[in-house]
Amino acid sequence: MELSLFNLSINDLYLLIFGLFLLWNNLEALFEFKKIRKGLQTIETGDIIQLSKWRLFMLRIVGLFVFKWLIYLIAIAVTGSLFVIIVAVILGGLRLYISYSRLEEIKKSQRLDFIVLAGELLFVTVFMGYYFGVTVS
Repeated sequence: MELSLFNLSINDLYLLIFGLFLLWNNLEALFEFKKIRKGLQTIETGDIIQLSKWRLFMLRIVGLFVFKWLIYLIAIAVTGSLFVIIVAVILGGLRLYISYSRLEEIKKSQRLDFIVLAGELLFVTVFMGYYFGVTVS
């Protein structure tokens, strides 16, 4: 099957743009991981802007939904696979756990964030390949 931008529907094009954006975002985060972690070590709890719990909750949920969970829901709807559901729930739950961790916990646990980030990158890559019919042979 040959992939051509001219044969894509508008929904396919939107998904392609969204998927490429997620891939770029995850790749950039992986390449900058060490620098981000060094910068995170210098941040003190008092330097963080204090928001109301409701605003912070809404920012986290909207951010997670748009940047992480939307692709999981699309993948579940398209594939209908139990394996995809399990992987999406695990990655989504781990990302939610990381987003609700305190600053001290985040500073200590670098490995979990890296593993989840790599898992998200792999998930998006495999799903985009599946959706657009890219075969490895």
